[in-house]
This record gives sequence, structure tokens and C-alpha cells, in this order.
Amino acid sequence: MTLANVCLDDKSCVLFSDTVLCDFTGEEVGRHSKLEVLSHLHCGFIFRGLAGIHYAAYSFLQGGEVRTFESAIELLPGVLCESARHFSQRINELGVADADRPELGEMLIAGRSSDRTRIQAFRLSYNINDFMPVELERGVHLAPSPGAAVPLPKSMTIEQAIRAACAQRKMMAAQAIECGGGVGIGGHLQAMEITPDIIRIKTIHEF
Repeated sequence: MTLANVCLDDKSCVLFSDTVLCDFTGEEVGRHSKLEVLSHLHCGFIFRGLAGIHYAAYSFLQGGEVRTFESAIELLPGVLCESARHFSQRINELGVADADRPELGEMLIAGRSSDRTRIQAFRLSYNINDFMPVELERGVHLAPSPGAAVPLPKSMTIEQAIRAACAQRKMMAAQAIECGGGVGIGGHLQAMEITPDIIRIKTIHEF
């Protein structure tokens, strides 16, 4: 499970993610940044789901075919769907039971608009609409979702971001115990700030 929280306002976007890598029993096997920067497109993303689809998206965005953030948003659905079909076929070939099938995933991506004055953010989700991009409204978006009962502010301080991530981690740990295992959230909490001028990543918490 990957934490993918977004705080978007008129001047910037901050993407938050954890760093823990787990096996399917929930045991930590390593730590690695899950925040990807594409400086030539002035954008960054988080991918939740199968690592193979993540790598396919990153490799495509690093290639010469994509030259602007707008073209990335236009072309990514096809790349993600093709990769998802490939991995779905591989999962079928392996005979994985329905209950054990991994979620193919979703992508949270933010970048500078063509007029270079603002930041846009999009969610591309396999489960919702086959990776078609949905532009996010200004405000806070949390994944995994804490549920409708949790009110979301329009902005989020570093302290609030840490509290939200810790609550999500606790929720996922409880679900993992109920299911007899699972992949957790942990390691470090990192924040990627994207403005029209800069992209920077910093570590803000250790779980």
C-alpha cells in the first residue's frame, strides 16, 4: 500500500507519500522514495499499485515523445491501460485467485500549466475509469481514503499532513490484521512541493 496525499491550492501542489516497501505479509523489506520527479516536464507523480505499471509510466514520461505536461496527461491513459492489460494477463497466467489479486493502481500527478502561472493535479485510476484523467479541485485529497466521516480542509500544514498520514497508517494496519496480513504504510513521510518555479522534495517525518 502506498500513501498518496495531495494538497492543492492556487499557487502550488504538495504530494505526500511514504517510503516503506513491504512483502505481501506486511513485513518491511526496504525503503525507497515513491515520489517521482520529471524536471523536463515540470511535474511529479505518485503511483499506487503494481510496480510494473509505475515503471512503465516513468519510462514513458522520460522518453522523448512527451515534451509538455499537457501531452503527458493526454497520452498517459493509453500507456497505463496497455501496461495494465499486460499485467492482468500475467496474473491470469499465474492462476492467482480473485481474492488475492492486487489492485492495478492509480496515479496522482501534478505539474505546471502551459501558461506557467499555476499548478494542475490529476488522478488517473484503473478502478474508477480505466486511467482517464480527472482534474482535482483545490483542496486536500487523501489516499487511502479515511472515509466520508473525516472532514477535509482546503489546505494542510506540515503538522496536519503528519497527523493525517499517521491516522491512515493506523487504519491500514488495523485492516491488515483483520485480513491476516497485507501491505502497510511506513518508513518516512516525504513531501514534494511543486510551484510554477520549483520542485523540491523533503522528508518531514519518520513513522
